[in-house]
Amino acid sequence: MDPLHELGASGPATRVYSHLMAHRATSEGRLASDLDISADEVKTAVEDLESLGLLVWVDGRMVAVTPRTPLERYARARAREADLARTAAEQLGQLWSLHQGRADYLEIVPTMEAARRIQARVLADSRDQVRALSIGSSTERLRIAEGLFETLDRGTTVRSIYGAEVLRNPGALAMVQDCILHGEQARVFPGVPMNLLISDDLFALVVVRVASSRLADGVIIHASDFLDTMVGVFEAFWRLAVPVSGSTTAAHIDKESTETRRLLTNLAAGLTDKAIARDLEVSERTVRRRISQLQELLGAQTRFQLGVQASRHGWL
Repeated sequence: MDPLHELGASGPATRVYSHLMAHRATSEGRLASDLDISADEVKTAVEDLESLGLLVWVDGRMVAVTPRTPLERYARARAREADLARTAAEQLGQLWSLHQGRADYLEIVPTMEAARRIQARVLADSRDQVRALSIGSSTERLRIAEGLFETLDRGTTVRSIYGAEVLRNPGALAMVQDCILHGEQARVFPGVPMNLLISDDLFALVVVRVASSRLADGVIIHASDFLDTMVGVFEAFWRLAVPVSGSTTAAHIDKESTETRRLLTNLAAGLTDKAIARDLEVSERTVRRRISQLQELLGAQTRFQLGVQASRHGWL
């Protein structure tokens, strides 16, 4: 982590500050030469360091200042600003509720563009975990959310449940597997009822696109019993959903094991025996026989239980 960049300083600011600590007083021209950066980059970095109180000028030369006092002062100022922002949000939220007739823990999301901005904010701001439900579609082209890989690289846990329809769409499945290879935990479940995104346990975004429109039917849910309920809904689906692996095949398993995984994946997607038979290039009778054998092997009474047991045994 670049500490000064995290505070909004320019890219070279930390390098400039480190150089000043090691070499005492120096000039902008000397800095540009020593660090092999442009004069404009030095100028911007110096201005950022001055604004943070980490640099002073002595006889026309720059001198680094010990960081504790100025940065603690900076932290106190930001804390005051944060308190003021929370107070303003609470007061304006009450005013909004008064005029709109809605609970103050709900915010309407009017457009898909607004929903995308909020989604980006969830991925950028979440530190502990992100939970997501995605309806998905066998015909709609899914896209990897902007900022998802950066969120995973930061160490934030991302758990996603996709509608089983994605398993019928090779492009959508490849997208999901790409996300898994970057660290996402993904599962599928038939009939996911909504698009849901939860940022830590702070707020949630629920949104559904209005057909043939840029409008959205969506809402932000802030800390409340309602938010706790949505977290509970996600966790219930997570326990029932079937994991998706980063690859549909593996080099060390034989043809029969590969076909078994394909059969189980198709079952999880809700495909009919006829569709599964067509995919595996076998008869429907063979499909039913294999399903019966797998149910007997895993002690599953129903096809849904078969998917759950197969998941627990690491077959999916």
